[in-house]
Amino acid sequence: MGDKDWYWDWIKHEGNVFNARGNFFLVAESMLLLAVTALASSSSKPLSLLLFIYIAGAFVTLIWLYVNGKHRKTQTIIVQKLEDSDGRYKDIKVKSRECPWCIANHTMMGFILPLGLLALWITLLIWFRKF
Repeated sequence: MGDKDWYWDWIKHEGNVFNARGNFFLVAESMLLLAVTALASSSSKPLSLLLFIYIAGAFVTLIWLYVNGKHRKTQTIIVQKLEDSDGRYKDIKVKSRECPWCIANHTMMGFILPLGLLALWITLLIWFRKF
């Protein structure tokens, strides 16, 4: 197997890992938000448990952002290696940048979405202080 094929297989693998990891974190965040909704709407409102879930949500989101940052760095190195071994990949990247207002999927799902969720958890923590 040549370098070109090896790097292409690695990029595909990294894409699958990114998708699987994103699904895991989205389910985890959804479960935490579901727990918040259930606890906030209950008559007893266990405040200490709500606070714990808010902190856990922020923690999970920070881990998600860190892992995506590491993934992005690895992906960038692999893509550079593939570009060096096969110019066709670089041509496709250049053409995909012709849409100046388009944001890359990895940026949207890997950074903007988790940052939005982190903002939500921080807002919930601030709201919690008003109790």
